[in-house]
Order: sequence, then C-alpha cells, then structure tokens
Amino acid sequence: MNFIKKIFDNQTDNSVHLQFQKFSRGEFRNRALIEAKKSKSGYKIKTSAEFANELVKIMAEKLGERKTNVAGAIISTSDLKNEIKFKEIKQFHGVKKYLIALKNI
Repeated sequence: MNFIKKIFDNQTDNSVHLQFQKFSRGEFRNRALIEAKKSKSGYKIKTSAEFANELVKIMAEKLGERKTNVAGAIISTSDLKNEIKFKEIKQFHGVKKYLIALKNI
C-alpha cells in the first residue's frame, strides 16, 4: 500500500512519516507523480522521488528469487559515484544523471 492510501485509510507508519519529514511549511507542487506505460517489450515507469523506495520494495517482493534486468536513471545533485553501480554519467548545470543497466540482478 502506498503512503497516500495509508494516509486516507488512517494507517500511518514510519514510511509515511518519512515522506513528510523532508519538507518545511508551504505548498509543494508536483509531488508523488506516476506515469506508467506498457509496450510490447515491457513497461516504462516514471515517478517522482516519493515513490522510489516503495517501487523498489514492491518489485522485489513480486520477483522473489527470480532474476531480472533493470535499466533507468537516477537523477541527483549529489556525487553517487562510490554509492551505486552505473553505466554512464551525464551532467548539466550540477545535476547528474546516472544511467544504470543491470542484468540478472
């Protein structure tokens, strides 16, 4: 269950709290966005950062012990060179795009 549904079902927990811990007072637009498309060759899922942890957890639970291929990008202003495996880094105005392509993980 994602954090928005937990809020409406009055089932808040630490994962819900973490979603709001990083914000101050004010209005934050374009948060918790999802865009998903299914094609002949697979799926394409784009989300804002709020769903990253939940998406990884859900996919890991669905896969179980099976292996899969993962491709995508992590966009950050932080230096993640020693933190993640990546194929290539693209950078523009201090924003780094770490391209990942992992096989049989």
